[in-house]
Amino acid sequence: MEKFDSKQLVFDFIFVMAMRDAVMQKAYNGEKAWLWDLSKDEYMYVRNEIWKFIDNQILRGKFDHQKKQEDYDKEFLRLAIDICNTINKVENSKEFTFGNAQKLINMMCKYFYILVYNDESLRKHFVCCHCPMDSIMLDIVWRKRVKDRKDQYGIFGKDFKDSWGNEDFLEENGIKNIPKRYAIFQKAVRDLIADKSGIENGIEFDYSEWE
Repeated sequence: MEKFDSKQLVFDFIFVMAMRDAVMQKAYNGEKAWLWDLSKDEYMYVRNEIWKFIDNQILRGKFDHQKKQEDYDKEFLRLAIDICNTINKVENSKEFTFGNAQKLINMMCKYFYILVYNDESLRKHFVCCHCPMDSIMLDIVWRKRVKDRKDQYGIFGKDFKDSWGNEDFLEENGIKNIPKRYAIFQKAVRDLIADKSGIENGIEFDYSEWE
């Protein structure tokens, strides 16, 4: 009798769903067919790196307190850079941007949160996770927080709600960093969470506001 690894099957299903979220419609202009090919070494590498991030770091409580937000952000950035470098090397392009990587990572976290939502001891490990940035959430955060607080969040016009798929790294002196709009978006989400009773993290904010 053939034995199945249910943990791996669940992870692979979530990974494929999150990857589709990351490259859906016009969010990614590159070739997409290879992204579903589990036999690709590069695909498996990206999958395994995200698995380690969630299984070995988030679920093991490495970022289980808000004071660890900076540590989470650094690891998130490292992973996003690695994902983009791997996929773009295969495609010989720059089509897979930070915007695609953040959606992939954040949707993985969002789907995994569903698995632990009834376990408070595991749920608290997601406190530093980011809110997935997409057109719907950009519009909501813009209306609720950024629009009337330009002095606090920086001067953003309608470009705050531009396509998230085209969002690339902020690069200075050859060093890649989290782009300014994304950082402001996450700060605004955390501020909105502080004003809203019962919401503990960016993932829950996404669930509560996504229309």
